[in-house]
Amino acid sequence: MISSVRIVNFSILIVMCVFGRAFAQETTHSDSWNLHFQQTVVGQYHFDFHSPYSGINSLQAHEGDAYSVTSTLFLGAKLWQGGEIYFDPELAGGSGLSGAVGVAGALNGETYRIGTPAPSLAIARLYLQENIALSDSLVQMQDVQNQIGEFQPARRITITAGKYAVSDQFDANSFSHDPRSQFLNWSLMSAGAWDYPADTKGYTIGITVEYITPEYSLRAASDAVVTEANLMEFDTHLSGAHSETVEFELPHHMIGESGILRLLAFHTMAHMGNYLQAINKAYSSNTIPDITTTRAYGRSKYGFELNLEEQLSNRLGTFARASWNDGKNETWMFTEIDHSVCAG
Repeated sequence: MISSVRIVNFSILIVMCVFGRAFAQETTHSDSWNLHFQQTVVGQYHFDFHSPYSGINSLQAHEGDAYSVTSTLFLGAKLWQGGEIYFDPELAGGSGLSGAVGVAGALNGETYRIGTPAPSLAIARLYLQENIALSDSLVQMQDVQNQIGEFQPARRITITAGKYAVSDQFDANSFSHDPRSQFLNWSLMSAGAWDYPADTKGYTIGITVEYITPEYSLRAASDAVVTEANLMEFDTHLSGAHSETVEFELPHHMIGESGILRLLAFHTMAHMGNYLQAINKAYSSNTIPDITTTRAYGRSKYGFELNLEEQLSNRLGTFARASWNDGKNETWMFTEIDHSVCAG
């Protein structure tokens, strides 16, 4: 057993620089482009602790500091009425404590399970977005990362296609979603049991369709999955490797100033291994279980999530998440959590 572990975090968030055209006084004016930048540096360490046994996937009892850095440029431009393009190049590097293993709720949401901590440049997002108006009334959208400051129809259909993070559209929470400004733990930045489609760095290729109204929103996505757990390459065997997510979002005013209830469900098919088969196979041959030897197409994982946020006052808010997945087949893309509950 681990008698005690103390994790100390310190992070520096360089304030995002915003460039672009300022809003004019006309009530129907929209910006035509925007540009944002962020850089986040996170450092972590833990004191030594007693560990009677340890393996390659354990949180190490004795190790040094761990650091991560991400620098992201967010570019957005309007192409036509209702059509936009977004492009986010990102430089990322560093390592989590013990290589981001040993704890299911990994300790730094800015790090990944990668083989080398050397910084590398990659395209984080490159996608098109089309907004189809369903009403004449307009709402003002804030100028933020991956969202141009403009007026959009209050009732609309939004289609997003390309490379993106599925967590950009799903599982949002005002208080517990962004490790760059909120909680660092993986199981707090997203629902722990949601094995969401992503490569090692958290991005996927797919399409998301949203029906947005002032009363509620409904969204659904179909996304690519990787060829093997914790890799960057996407599986082109689409009939047996894909992931679907649906979410219902309901704003309300039952408690405090405002609140949002979200219900999410997902289903993923991939070339997964089966836990029970791996255990039985190891038992019959008197060997250590190896789930990779049981991988096959036709395997799936499904689950659900309840996500709640409440703005109690202009200084106080609260959140809660509860998530579950069936846990029969291999965790493929996020982290080894089958059931998770958190609140704050």
